[in-house]
Amino acid sequence: MTRVGPEEFFACPSCKAVGSGHPLLSYTNFSVEVRTDGFSPQGGPGQVGLPGVTRCHGCAEVFLPARAERVSRVRGAPKLVHPGEQEFLEAIEHGLFEDRAECLVLRLSAWRLGNGAPGAERAEGPPRCPEAKQNLERLFDLLDVGDADHLILKAEVARHLGRFETCAALLDDLPRGLSEPWRSTIAELARSESRGLGTVRTDWSSDLYLACKECGARSRTRAPGRGGALRCSLWIVECRECSHVAWAVDLKVDDPSPERASWPWVLLAWLAGWVAALWLGLRGSPLKFLGLSVIPLLIANAFFRLWLRDRAWPLARLPNMEQLLDCVDREDWRGPIEERWVRTQAWRRSCEEGARDPGTWTERAQRNQDRLQPLLSDGQEGVLLSAEIARRASRFDEAIELLAEHPHAEWDPRVKRARNLAREGDALSAPV
Repeated sequence: MTRVGPEEFFACPSCKAVGSGHPLLSYTNFSVEVRTDGFSPQGGPGQVGLPGVTRCHGCAEVFLPARAERVSRVRGAPKLVHPGEQEFLEAIEHGLFEDRAECLVLRLSAWRLGNGAPGAERAEGPPRCPEAKQNLERLFDLLDVGDADHLILKAEVARHLGRFETCAALLDDLPRGLSEPWRSTIAELARSESRGLGTVRTDWSSDLYLACKECGARSRTRAPGRGGALRCSLWIVECRECSHVAWAVDLKVDDPSPERASWPWVLLAWLAGWVAALWLGLRGSPLKFLGLSVIPLLIANAFFRLWLRDRAWPLARLPNMEQLLDCVDREDWRGPIEERWVRTQAWRRSCEEGARDPGTWTERAQRNQDRLQPLLSDGQEGVLLSAEIARRASRFDEAIELLAEHPHAEWDPRVKRARNLAREGDALSAPV
């Protein structure tokens, strides 16, 4: 659910003219179709709530509302205007960013807005002006190949710059998981040497049907994800029969067809519907008779499909702490992105079980935590994880300093909770 806070008022750093806006408190994106540059038609941070950059209505200078002076209520103050590509390019040119992460956000926003409004498609061809092309080249250099979301964006930027071979090579480095729709869509555009935008369908609610390679037991799992436009979720599951642990995407069954066995039951329900229709519709019209016979068919079909699916494909289990640490010990990953994900999941599970029983924190868990720290990037998730590791190690001041560097420190509820735990000196609570 996307929620905005009460109206706040901001003074322009140059002329002190006051504008108003509503800060973003929480953001959830359930969009199914997303552009290949990551722009969601539903909007997101910078599209709803406070704009990332705005132009002052008094002096026409651009500034960042998040760092502007907050003032008391001013009656009749105009709303802060959401910017276009030019405002972001001006903010970059004037150096209105404090670190690499903030610069990355500004350059990414400028590129996406240059591609058109949410849902619109940009015409084929290179960036329209020299500044936009320079921004795209700098953005390519800023994106981190060690982050799955960044790797997808880096491949897409390379395609927009006409570097189709580089785009294909970057796509080959993507990890297993929900990155597959992005890989196939961008790869197809690169093969046709297209620089236009594509659309990716990201259905976070779909089930994945699995068959264990050890014992053949069937199960299913709901694809994880927090609704982010580029969320590349990876996951490992445990077989319910033989306790074998493997990557879910390696156990995927393309055509499970769990509904076929339901047809005898559906036919029986349909016949029962006809009997009911004959009994109730003898004195009615033919249309009423047809409706009374079709409705039971539809209800029975839906019910038996769900019932037989749950029996034939029960939900898979998630592995416990020891099983995840076993994955770490045998290095069950392909490349640095998957390594960081496996170590992160093992660390989280170790912390959750350690919060319930401190005696479960073992030497293996400590060794995994020590090796995880250098793998973390300086992006949003990397900063949050680094702060949580510092908090778990009782380095509370370091955790608070790291959280202050988070680009969404003002509205992200996870950052707020982690900061509160660090201020309270809580080193035992499970990670946010």
